Amino acid sequence: MNWPEAVFNSVGIFSLALVAIRFISLTIRKIMRRE
Repeated sequence: MNWPEAVFNSVGIFSLALVAIRFISLTIRKIMRRE
């Protein structure tokens, strides 16, 4: 794997992590509102 591929993969993993954190925080807010 060359250098540009490694950078692209790391950026993709970082963006996926941000999306996952947003989704988890939204679900936690929904659960907190219900109780």
